[in-house]
Amino acid sequence: PNDSNFTKAIDSKINSKFIKAYISGRFFNQGEIKVFREGSLNDAICAAGGIKIIKGPLNFIRFNNDGTITKRSFKYKRNAKRGSYKKPILLAGDIVYLGGTLLSNTAQIFGEIKAHFSNAFSTYGLYNAITN
Repeated sequence: PNDSNFTKAIDSKINSKFIKAYISGRFFNQGEIKVFREGSLNDAICAAGGIKIIKGPLNFIRFNNDGTITKRSFKYKRNAKRGSYKKPILLAGDIVYLGGTLLSNTAQIFGEIKAHFSNAFSTYGLYNAITN
């Protein structure tokens, strides 16, 4: 083997020690995250700042090299065995979505409605201050 070529391959970052995955839903931080190659679902959750208190099912999606899609939906268990169905080892491009429950979705809707009313009352108060 040619040591020079081996060194060039390592330096080229072709085999990076990090992968990028995507996380959204009931996590504190959402979007693209970087985890160590061979990182598990828990590593992605930690990179996303953790899970919000009220949560629903976890959905895991992977686009396979053969053109198929692997989809899993399950209740998240932090103590599941690493590499198992409920705690998979991540690959680049994996998508993790943590859904909400009826309670969390309702609370989110009320929060949005409250924000709109707060803005409307603030606008009304500003109008009164200007016109009086």
